[in-house]
Amino acid sequence: MKKAGVLLALLMLFSLISFTGKQVSAIDGEVIRVVFELSESYDIQKALSVLNQTNSTYQYDETTWVILDGQNVIIASTDMWDLFKEPSNSAVDSSEWKADSIASQILQKFIDGGVVSADAYYRRVVVQTSFITNAKYVYIVHYFIKNAQKREFIIKLAYPRVFWRMYAFTAWDHGQTVVNIYDYLTEDNTVSREYYYKGTGKPHHTREGEVLVNTWQSYIQNKSVAVYTETAEHYVDDSWMHFRLVFFSNEDYSTGIEGINGHTGVASTEIIKIEYEPIKYNVKFSIKDALTGQGLSEVKVKEGDAVIGTIDDGGILKLPKGVHNLTFEKSGYWSVQKTVDVQGDTSVTVEMYPSSAAFIFKDFPSNISIPENTIYTLSFTISPIDTSGTYNTYLTISGLSDILEVRKNGQLISPESGKYYLGDIGGDTQISIKFKAGSVGTHSFTVTLTSNDAIASKTYTTSKQVVYKVEPLPFSIQFPSEWQVGANELRISESSGQSYLITVILRDKNGTEVWSDSHAFGPYEAYTFQVNVPSEGFYTLELQWNGQVAVFDIQVNPAITLLIQTITAREGDIATVQVKIRNPSSETKYYTIVLEGPIIEGNVSKSVSVAPLSEKTVDLAFQVPNDLTYDAYDLTLKVLEGDSVQFQDTVHLIIDNSGSGFSFPIGEGSDTWLWVGVGVFVLLLFIAALRRR
Repeated sequence: MKKAGVLLALLMLFSLISFTGKQVSAIDGEVIRVVFELSESYDIQKALSVLNQTNSTYQYDETTWVILDGQNVIIASTDMWDLFKEPSNSAVDSSEWKADSIASQILQKFIDGGVVSADAYYRRVVVQTSFITNAKYVYIVHYFIKNAQKREFIIKLAYPRVFWRMYAFTAWDHGQTVVNIYDYLTEDNTVSREYYYKGTGKPHHTREGEVLVNTWQSYIQNKSVAVYTETAEHYVDDSWMHFRLVFFSNEDYSTGIEGINGHTGVASTEIIKIEYEPIKYNVKFSIKDALTGQGLSEVKVKEGDAVIGTIDDGGILKLPKGVHNLTFEKSGYWSVQKTVDVQGDTSVTVEMYPSSAAFIFKDFPSNISIPENTIYTLSFTISPIDTSGTYNTYLTISGLSDILEVRKNGQLISPESGKYYLGDIGGDTQISIKFKAGSVGTHSFTVTLTSNDAIASKTYTTSKQVVYKVEPLPFSIQFPSEWQVGANELRISESSGQSYLITVILRDKNGTEVWSDSHAFGPYEAYTFQVNVPSEGFYTLELQWNGQVAVFDIQVNPAITLLIQTITAREGDIATVQVKIRNPSSETKYYTIVLEGPIIEGNVSKSVSVAPLSEKTVDLAFQVPNDLTYDAYDLTLKVLEGDSVQFQDTVHLIIDNSGSGFSFPIGEGSDTWLWVGVGVFVLLLFIAALRRR
């Protein structure tokens, strides 16, 4: 009893001391705990050795667990009331209670084992649950009455359940013991126990129970409840009752509980008051500028009208279990309301927009990762912060070159001088931006919304930087060294260790499919596609797999090119046509070049070979006849590989007989300057001969 009195004094003395213990996770099935905070910290491993335990959380009995965290001794239970009952071999009206008894034994072992000093004590004791949020105290009321004595008193509850326990003796066969707990205002009986013992030979009896107060019409906090106890009248020997009551309340009953109807109340020496607080969990807040992503500081956090803290980015607030409607405020920013459901330690992200912005970006993706050369659609919602500033809205995208399309609520928006007109925005509006990802690496671009108030007197600017990472494709691609008309080898090697289907599609410049093929790849399998290009020009090669599309632009340059389309020559000249032939293949190619036309008798032809992966320029000369009727003729040039025509084009011949009668038989081509050089050389020889004479 003396130890309990000292403990009670400590509880009263340190009831206002701030609890600094560590947050400890609940055990499975835990409903309540009592935290005993030591006046000094301790080594957990040394404590376990003294207690002959191996784990810092260990089971004490069927419903009770002990948790050691280096500062506190925590007694947890899966039974709501068990920790407040009297210990074994103690009277029901004892000042001792189970959790306190266990903690006292542990402290003594700590002192005896040198875990803590001899002066160590529990400087604060607090009861915690996760579901009672309004109570301030837990009370244990205990007393002893006898010989028809009565106790009747009123208590106010902060939690709609109370626990009672009694142990009584009735000397007379027809004696009765009464426990009655009822609604004080309506006098509705909730518990009425009358025990008659007519020759049963069992005059000693124990009863206990939990009273659920919210079954009385409707329960409200601080409901007044009356408690009445009475022992049997004595005739031969004394009759008596040991009684214990446990309840949660906001009232301070340190000076006692006054009785009613003339019956004796409960003295302060018969009341144990224990501080109560709900279990609070660590809620870590990430508070960023929504547009720049920079962390913010000195943000005021309110719940209702009460300020519960001022925190920086990464700061922590301790909040009890349940739903909390929080408001975040900072000068220069719009306030933010956020509902936080706390069920344990958790993290919360808060984005605050500058007051110069008119929109909130909602459903904006984070950690964007795109395979290289694939088409990606960035979709998000813009929501007006205040519709008075969202008139005449334009969207601008900077830092992104390969934009394929922009849509507003699914409708295509055409650019106007690099901007996209969205109009007046009165509610949530979905925006999508489709673009082609580039090379591997981290890239970024900026989305900017500019808007005005109704009279265009104020401009609002809301800018959001988009950062995305371009990842390598899950397969490697070996393209042809040069695309050509006809079959081209495209080799794909799976490199991620996965199995999937790859479909390859070749589209012309109008988006029309001209060739496609598919192959089901196994892990690390390689496969060669034979891509058939129908003709020269620009194409798009699509690789589709797992809902992704990689796009590559290819250009098929002509393998055979007529270098000069139009040549000019005089009648009787030797004219030359030049043809450039490339061979992108790995085999030697053999061609026959044929020139035909109305001024050529039969045709002019020349056979050539082109080595692998090389090119050759071929001159094809022909004689321009005299006495031609017209001054222009079209000739047909063909390049054949075997009997197959690989190239055909038209050569325009212009007949130019203007100038003096003396002329060199030259045409346009690589031989022109050769003939000019020969003429100059002959002229010089003629002049030299004249001088010698």
